[in-house]
Amino acid sequence: MNISLKLLMGRLSTNAAYGLVVLFILLGLLAVSKIEERVTQIRTDAEFASRELAKLNSIKNSDVWKTRASESANALKTWQETRWQGETVGVLAAKIQQKLIQITEEVELKNSTISVGNELIEVNGETIMRFSLSGVSFQETAPIDVLLAAAGGKKILIIDEVVADFHQGQRNLIRLSGLALVHVINSADEQGNEE
Repeated sequence: MNISLKLLMGRLSTNAAYGLVVLFILLGLLAVSKIEERVTQIRTDAEFASRELAKLNSIKNSDVWKTRASESANALKTWQETRWQGETVGVLAAKIQQKLIQITEEVELKNSTISVGNELIEVNGETIMRFSLSGVSFQETAPIDVLLAAAGGKKILIIDEVVADFHQGQRNLIRLSGLALVHVINSADEQGNEE
């Protein structure tokens, strides 16, 4: 190799030899810069992987998944407790009617009329029953009082329409309608709850 280099140097002019040396240096610098880029990329990937591993280890060491599962179970239980539950549609209607009677007594509605639908309606995977309530009140704040009374308690009553007619400034005719989230308890549900 030494001999071929001497032969090559003997045939090249000085400027050509310097040019060749500069070319080799440039190729070497290019190779070194490519290697440096690759090393930097590998270092960045390793640091990212190290941070991700540290995060996973911190999650693994904490009981975040057990906590989330527990919170989800509690949220589901709370949601289920807000629904009206009964063995039959009639039992559900009676429970809703009792709540509506309680509301009329709380806000002192006179000549009240209560109606609870006897059919179950499926909406987005939830079962509902429709209801309506009307009565006469001699208080100016009666519509607000009715809504506040309906909002009280664990079981949800969703009011979708409220009408208050003022008659000669002495009395209010109040009508409201809405829906209640319901769940008919069957024997399979009872067995699941007992376990």
